[in-house]
Amino acid sequence: MKITRLEINNFKFHKDLQFDINGNLLIYGENGVGKSSIYEALKSNLYVKKVDETDIRKLYINRDSIDQDVIVNIKFDDEYHLNRIDNTLTNEPLLDNLVVYMANEKTLSRVFNDKDFYHIIDTSFKYEFPELQELLDIYNAFEVKINRNISIDNKSEFVAERIVIDSQFSLKFNEILNEDSINKIISDKFREDFKIEFIINDSIIDENNKLIRPTIRIKIKDIDDRNNLHNHFNEAKLKLMSIAIYFALAKKFETEKDTKLLILDDFLTSLDMANRKLIVQYILEDFNEYQLFILTHNFQFFN
Repeated sequence: MKITRLEINNFKFHKDLQFDINGNLLIYGENGVGKSSIYEALKSNLYVKKVDETDIRKLYINRDSIDQDVIVNIKFDDEYHLNRIDNTLTNEPLLDNLVVYMANEKTLSRVFNDKDFYHIIDTSFKYEFPELQELLDIYNAFEVKINRNISIDNKSEFVAERIVIDSQFSLKFNEILNEDSINKIISDKFREDFKIEFIINDSIIDENNKLIRPTIRIKIKDIDDRNNLHNHFNEAKLKLMSIAIYFALAKKFETEKDTKLLILDDFLTSLDMANRKLIVQYILEDFNEYQLFILTHNFQFFN
Protein backbone atom coordinates (compact mmCIF):
# COMPACT_ATOMS: atom_id res chain seq x y z
CA MET A 1 0.00 0.00 0.00
CA LYS A 2 1.41 3.38 -1.04
CA ILE A 3 0.39 7.01 -0.81
CA THR A 4 -1.09 8.10 -4.15
CA ARG A 5 -2.45 11.61 -3.47
CA LEU A 6 -1.99 14.48 -1.01
CA GLU A 7 -4.42 17.35 -0.46
CA ILE A 8 -3.57 20.24 1.86
CA ASN A 9 -5.79 23.24 2.62
CA ASN A 10 -5.09 26.18 4.93
CA PHE A 11 -2.06 24.48 6.45
CA LYS A 12 0.80 26.91 7.14
CA PHE A 13 2.15 28.02 3.74
CA HIS A 14 -0.46 26.20 1.63
CA LYS A 15 -3.99 27.48 1.17
CA ASP A 16 -4.78 24.91 -1.54
CA LEU A 17 -2.30 22.27 -2.65
CA GLN A 18 -3.24 18.99 -4.34
CA PHE A 19 -1.15 16.54 -6.30
CA ASP A 20 -0.97 12.87 -7.24
CA ILE A 21 2.00 10.68 -6.28
CA ASN A 22 3.30 7.79 -8.34
CA GLY A 23 5.85 5.82 -6.35
CA ASN A 24 8.63 7.78 -4.66
CA LEU A 25 8.41 11.56 -4.38
CA LEU A 26 11.17 14.17 -4.71
CA ILE A 27 10.17 17.80 -4.15
CA TYR A 28 12.64 20.55 -4.96
CA GLY A 29 12.20 24.19 -3.99
CA GLU A 30 14.12 27.11 -2.55
CA ASN A 31 13.77 27.98 1.11
CA GLY A 32 10.48 29.63 1.97
CA VAL A 33 8.32 28.04 -0.74
CA GLY A 34 6.47 25.58 1.49
CA LYS A 35 8.46 22.33 1.45
CA SER A 36 8.53 22.10 5.23
CA SER A 37 4.80 22.82 5.35
CA ILE A 38 4.26 19.66 3.30
CA TYR A 39 6.52 17.79 5.70
CA GLU A 40 4.61 19.08 8.74
CA ALA A 41 1.27 18.29 7.08
CA LEU A 42 2.33 14.69 6.52
CA LYS A 43 3.63 14.54 10.09
CA SER A 44 0.34 15.85 11.52
CA ASN A 45 -1.45 12.79 10.10
CA LEU A 46 1.19 10.08 10.08
CA TYR A 47 2.87 10.81 13.44
CA VAL A 48 -0.26 11.40 15.49
CA LYS A 49 0.46 8.27 17.56
CA LYS A 50 4.06 9.33 18.19
CA VAL A 51 3.78 13.05 18.84
CA ASP A 52 0.93 14.44 20.90
CA GLU A 53 -0.03 17.55 18.96
CA THR A 54 -2.90 18.75 21.14
CA ASP A 55 -4.07 21.55 18.85
CA ILE A 56 -3.18 21.06 15.19
CA ARG A 57 -5.39 23.94 14.13
CA LYS A 58 -3.72 26.42 16.46
CA LEU A 59 -0.24 25.28 15.46
CA TYR A 60 -0.69 25.18 11.70
CA ILE A 61 -3.60 27.34 10.51
CA ASN A 62 -2.71 29.50 7.52
CA ARG A 63 -2.72 33.09 8.76
CA ASP A 64 -4.92 34.21 5.84
CA SER A 65 -7.48 31.44 6.48
CA ILE A 66 -8.38 31.92 10.14
CA ASP A 67 -12.09 31.30 9.50
CA GLN A 68 -11.55 28.09 7.49
CA ASP A 69 -10.70 24.47 8.30
CA VAL A 70 -7.21 23.00 8.35
CA ILE A 71 -7.42 20.01 6.01
CA VAL A 72 -4.82 17.32 5.30
CA ASN A 73 -6.03 14.37 3.25
CA ILE A 74 -3.72 11.46 2.46
CA LYS A 75 -5.01 8.94 -0.05
CA PHE A 76 -3.54 5.46 -0.38
CA ASP A 77 -4.07 2.95 -3.13
CA ASP A 78 -6.92 0.49 -2.50
CA GLU A 79 -9.01 3.60 -1.65
CA TYR A 80 -7.75 4.00 1.92
CA HIS A 81 -7.74 7.53 3.30
CA LEU A 82 -6.21 9.26 6.30
CA ASN A 83 -8.06 12.56 6.52
CA ARG A 84 -7.70 15.47 8.94
CA ILE A 85 -10.08 18.36 9.53
CA ASP A 86 -8.62 20.64 12.20
CA ASN A 87 -7.96 18.44 15.25
CA THR A 88 -9.95 15.42 14.05
CA LEU A 89 -8.22 12.60 12.19
CA THR A 90 -10.42 9.99 10.55
CA ASN A 91 -9.47 6.34 10.02
CA GLU A 92 -6.71 6.55 12.65
CA PRO A 93 -6.53 2.72 13.07
CA LEU A 94 -4.93 2.69 9.61
CA LEU A 95 -1.74 3.94 11.31
CA ASP A 96 -1.34 0.51 12.92
CA ASN A 97 -0.49 -0.86 9.48
CA LEU A 98 2.23 1.70 8.78
CA VAL A 99 5.95 1.94 9.50
CA VAL A 100 6.80 5.65 9.27
CA TYR A 101 10.11 7.40 9.85
CA MET A 102 10.37 11.17 9.42
CA ALA A 103 13.52 13.23 9.90
CA ASN A 104 14.52 16.78 9.10
CA GLU A 105 17.48 19.07 9.71
CA LYS A 106 16.31 19.90 13.25
CA THR A 107 15.97 16.25 14.25
CA LEU A 108 19.42 15.28 13.00
CA SER A 109 21.30 18.37 14.18
CA ARG A 110 20.04 17.80 17.71
CA VAL A 111 22.15 14.61 17.86
CA PHE A 112 25.45 16.49 17.77
CA ASN A 113 24.39 19.84 19.22
CA ASP A 114 22.95 18.44 22.45
CA LYS A 115 25.83 17.08 24.50
CA ASP A 116 23.64 14.57 26.36
CA PHE A 117 22.18 11.78 24.22
CA TYR A 118 19.96 10.66 27.12
CA HIS A 119 18.33 14.08 26.93
CA ILE A 120 17.85 13.61 23.18
CA ILE A 121 16.08 10.30 23.80
CA ASP A 122 13.89 11.83 26.50
CA THR A 123 12.87 14.94 24.55
CA SER A 124 12.93 13.88 20.90
CA PHE A 125 13.87 10.35 19.91
CA LYS A 126 11.27 8.68 22.12
CA TYR A 127 8.72 10.17 19.71
CA GLU A 128 10.67 9.16 16.60
CA PHE A 129 11.25 5.68 18.02
CA PRO A 130 8.66 4.88 20.74
CA GLU A 131 10.53 1.68 21.57
CA LEU A 132 13.17 3.84 23.29
CA GLN A 133 10.65 4.57 26.04
CA GLU A 134 11.70 1.20 27.45
CA LEU A 135 15.07 2.74 28.30
CA LEU A 136 13.50 5.67 30.12
CA ASP A 137 11.13 3.39 32.02
CA ILE A 138 14.06 1.64 33.68
CA TYR A 139 14.40 4.65 35.98
CA ASN A 140 10.76 5.74 36.29
CA ALA A 141 9.60 3.34 39.01
CA PHE A 142 12.88 3.71 40.89
CA GLU A 143 12.57 7.49 40.92
CA VAL A 144 9.05 7.26 42.35
CA LYS A 145 10.30 4.82 44.97
CA ILE A 146 13.09 7.19 45.98
CA ASN A 147 10.77 10.18 46.23
CA ARG A 148 8.39 8.27 48.51
CA ASN A 149 10.70 6.22 50.72
CA ILE A 150 14.29 7.45 50.89
CA SER A 151 15.67 8.68 54.21
CA ILE A 152 19.00 9.17 55.93
CA ASP A 153 18.72 5.70 57.44
CA ASN A 154 18.08 3.78 54.22
CA LYS A 155 19.91 5.87 51.60
CA SER A 156 22.71 3.30 51.29
CA GLU A 157 20.15 0.69 50.24
CA PHE A 158 18.92 2.96 47.44
CA VAL A 159 22.48 3.67 46.35
CA ALA A 160 23.09 -0.08 46.03
CA GLU A 161 19.87 -0.49 44.05
CA ARG A 162 20.86 2.42 41.83
CA ILE A 163 24.06 0.64 40.86
CA VAL A 164 22.09 -2.41 39.76
CA ILE A 165 19.65 -0.29 37.75
CA ASP A 166 22.52 1.58 36.07
CA SER A 167 23.92 -1.77 34.98
CA GLN A 168 20.53 -2.80 33.60
CA PHE A 169 20.29 0.46 31.69
CA SER A 170 23.77 0.12 30.18
CA LEU A 171 23.07 -3.42 29.00
CA LYS A 172 19.76 -2.44 27.43
CA PHE A 173 21.18 0.71 25.85
CA ASN A 174 24.06 -1.19 24.25
CA GLU A 175 21.62 -3.79 22.97
CA ILE A 176 19.45 -1.16 21.28
CA LEU A 177 22.11 1.31 20.13
CA ASN A 178 24.73 -1.13 19.02
CA GLU A 179 27.91 0.77 18.20
CA ASP A 180 28.99 -1.85 15.65
CA SER A 181 25.83 -1.45 13.58
CA ILE A 182 26.23 2.34 13.55
CA ASN A 183 29.92 2.18 12.71
CA LYS A 184 29.23 -0.32 9.93
CA ILE A 185 26.97 2.23 8.25
CA ILE A 186 29.63 4.92 8.67
CA SER A 187 32.40 2.78 7.20
CA ASP A 188 30.67 0.51 4.67
CA LYS A 189 27.94 2.83 3.41
CA PHE A 190 29.36 6.33 3.91
CA ARG A 191 33.03 5.31 3.37
CA GLU A 192 34.33 7.19 6.39
CA ASP A 193 37.19 5.98 8.57
CA PHE A 194 36.02 7.20 11.97
CA LYS A 195 34.07 5.28 14.60
CA ILE A 196 31.85 6.45 17.42
CA GLU A 197 31.24 5.18 20.92
CA PHE A 198 28.74 6.01 23.65
CA ILE A 199 30.08 6.99 27.06
CA ILE A 200 27.44 6.41 29.74
CA ASN A 201 27.85 8.31 33.01
CA ASP A 202 25.88 6.61 35.76
CA SER A 203 22.96 8.17 37.55
CA ILE A 204 23.43 9.62 41.03
CA ILE A 205 21.35 10.27 44.11
CA ASP A 206 22.28 13.81 45.09
CA GLU A 207 22.56 15.47 48.48
CA ASN A 208 18.84 16.30 48.35
CA ASN A 209 17.97 12.64 47.80
CA LYS A 210 16.87 13.29 44.23
CA LEU A 211 17.68 10.93 41.38
CA ILE A 212 19.81 12.52 38.68
CA ARG A 213 19.47 10.33 35.61
CA PRO A 214 22.46 9.16 33.60
CA THR A 215 24.07 11.23 30.88
CA ILE A 216 25.33 9.79 27.61
CA ARG A 217 28.06 11.33 25.53
CA ILE A 218 28.79 10.49 21.91
CA LYS A 219 32.54 10.28 21.40
CA ILE A 220 34.78 9.68 18.40
CA LYS A 221 36.90 6.62 19.16
CA ASP A 222 40.60 7.20 19.78
CA ILE A 223 40.21 10.98 19.56
CA ASP A 224 40.46 13.45 22.43
CA ASP A 225 37.68 15.88 21.53
CA ARG A 226 37.76 17.56 24.97
CA ASN A 227 34.12 16.60 25.57
CA ASN A 228 32.89 18.46 22.52
CA LEU A 229 32.43 16.84 19.11
CA HIS A 230 32.74 20.23 17.43
CA ASN A 231 36.36 20.42 18.57
CA HIS A 232 37.34 17.69 16.15
CA PHE A 233 34.71 17.39 13.40
CA ASN A 234 33.05 19.89 11.13
CA GLU A 235 29.29 19.94 10.70
CA ALA A 236 29.39 17.69 7.63
CA LYS A 237 31.08 14.85 9.54
CA LEU A 238 28.74 15.33 12.47
CA LYS A 239 25.74 15.18 10.14
CA LEU A 240 26.99 11.86 8.72
CA MET A 241 27.27 10.55 12.27
CA SER A 242 23.73 11.62 13.19
CA ILE A 243 22.28 10.14 9.97
CA ALA A 244 24.02 6.84 10.73
CA ILE A 245 22.56 6.78 14.25
CA TYR A 246 19.07 7.62 12.99
CA PHE A 247 19.08 5.00 10.25
CA ALA A 248 20.56 2.34 12.54
CA LEU A 249 17.63 2.88 14.92
CA ALA A 250 15.17 2.77 12.02
CA LYS A 251 16.53 -0.61 10.90
CA LYS A 252 16.60 -1.86 14.50
CA PHE A 253 12.92 -1.18 15.08
CA GLU A 254 11.39 -1.69 11.64
CA THR A 255 8.63 -4.29 11.44
CA GLU A 256 6.74 -5.96 8.64
CA LYS A 257 3.75 -3.77 7.86
CA ASP A 258 1.57 -3.13 4.81
CA THR A 259 3.17 0.28 4.24
CA LYS A 260 6.65 1.62 4.96
CA LEU A 261 7.38 5.32 4.58
CA LEU A 262 10.63 7.26 4.89
CA ILE A 263 10.08 11.03 4.74
CA LEU A 264 13.11 13.35 4.85
CA ASP A 265 13.12 17.15 4.76
CA ASP A 266 16.39 18.92 3.86
CA PHE A 267 18.29 16.31 5.83
CA LEU A 268 21.48 16.58 3.74
CA THR A 269 22.35 20.24 4.32
CA SER A 270 26.07 20.88 4.95
CA LEU A 271 27.09 17.74 3.01
CA ASP A 272 28.94 17.80 -0.29
CA MET A 273 27.72 15.96 -3.38
CA ALA A 274 29.93 12.91 -2.78
CA ASN A 275 28.41 12.40 0.68
CA ARG A 276 24.91 12.97 -0.63
CA LYS A 277 25.28 10.41 -3.39
CA LEU A 278 26.53 7.79 -0.94
CA ILE A 279 23.66 8.45 1.47
CA VAL A 280 21.03 8.36 -1.27
CA GLN A 281 22.54 5.14 -2.61
CA TYR A 282 22.34 3.66 0.90
CA ILE A 283 18.70 4.70 1.25
CA LEU A 284 17.78 3.23 -2.14
CA GLU A 285 19.51 -0.05 -1.30
CA ASP A 286 18.65 -0.57 2.37
CA PHE A 287 15.21 1.06 2.38
CA ASN A 288 14.06 -0.29 -0.96
CA GLU A 289 10.81 -1.56 0.58
CA TYR A 290 9.90 1.97 1.65
CA GLN A 291 8.05 4.64 -0.26
CA LEU A 292 10.45 7.58 -0.16
CA PHE A 293 9.50 11.24 0.17
CA ILE A 294 12.48 13.58 -0.06
CA LEU A 295 12.12 17.36 0.14
CA THR A 296 15.19 19.40 -0.73
CA HIS A 297 16.31 22.92 -1.60
CA ASN A 298 19.54 21.76 -3.20
CA PHE A 299 19.32 21.87 -6.99
CA GLN A 300 22.36 19.63 -7.54
CA PHE A 301 20.82 16.99 -5.30
CA PHE A 302 17.59 17.27 -7.28
CA ASN A 303 19.49 16.53 -10.50
